[in-house]
Amino acid sequence: MRAVRIGSLVASQAQRACIDTAANKATKPDSSPVTVGDFAVQACVSHILSQSYPHIKLLAEEDDENFRRLPADTQLEIVHRVNEALPELKADVAKVAELIGRGSFGKTTGDVPPCFVLDPIDGTKGFLRGEQYAVCLGFLEENGTASIGVLGCPNMPSSFFSTEGEKESAKGFLFEARLGAGTRMRKLFLDDASDADPILHEWTKSSSSILPPSQLRFAESFEKSHTAGRLNELLFKAFDVDERTILRIDSQVKFAAVARGDVQVYFRFTGFDICTWDVLPGYVVITEAGGRVTDKRGRPITLNAGRTIRGTSVITTGPGLAHVHDRILSLIPKDEA
Repeated sequence: MRAVRIGSLVASQAQRACIDTAANKATKPDSSPVTVGDFAVQACVSHILSQSYPHIKLLAEEDDENFRRLPADTQLEIVHRVNEALPELKADVAKVAELIGRGSFGKTTGDVPPCFVLDPIDGTKGFLRGEQYAVCLGFLEENGTASIGVLGCPNMPSSFFSTEGEKESAKGFLFEARLGAGTRMRKLFLDDASDADPILHEWTKSSSSILPPSQLRFAESFEKSHTAGRLNELLFKAFDVDERTILRIDSQVKFAAVARGDVQVYFRFTGFDICTWDVLPGYVVITEAGGRVTDKRGRPITLNAGRTIRGTSVITTGPGLAHVHDRILSLIPKDEA
């Protein structure tokens, strides 16, 4: 939780600095965007974890090779942000590269858990637009069980569907879940070191939010390229979903929204294997809250297969909605499943 809070603070500051400017943005070899914030958050979280758990590896999105390809002034900006968050570290370019490089677990054949799983800024395009993104950290046990999920959601409002005229009272929430212990929502940013860090809401596997089909709300990726639209459209039509009620946002904030009950259903279908860090933390948050996560065939998500889940689909439903999940599976054409 401390690692995610510090990472979220770094990300929040970096987002304010990069909105409407290309100065803090770069492009990786696969043409996907990456920012100063991605590298700075990964370095900070990597350091905090290495101090408490020096022997546990880290599987994370960014790598030191891409960091070293950045212009020298961008590297120094990343070092500055790391030292601003962790002044005791007194990092330089070499140290930051080393910390980022710790995230390379899973690239080598034979790498097996336990390991932490990190997406330093999930939803980079939302981050660049000044909208939703998340700092996502999970833990994978030696036996391949996902046992911890923490989502830092700096821009998440207290409700995605506030009634007209209702003032937004707060934003920025942290969701933390542990295997067998349920899911809790807290304030992301504490007021000061003495803050008692109260639990704002708690869910367990016995939680229930049974709703009639007419009241179900759905979420999908903001970026059309992140999902196969034909299946989304088929399912929206089958459930008679009002286009205006679909929550389209970036990142695993969608998992948090399902766990909290803002929406009840989120599915993603792609033509490529989905990265482990894009699923594992949110998976634990959902399942410990009493929800269900499968692929489009109804099979459990494989989370111990390395840097991807070796699957192209994720279907998520909230607590008490197993019947909705089953109906979704039944609606998927056999040639798609």
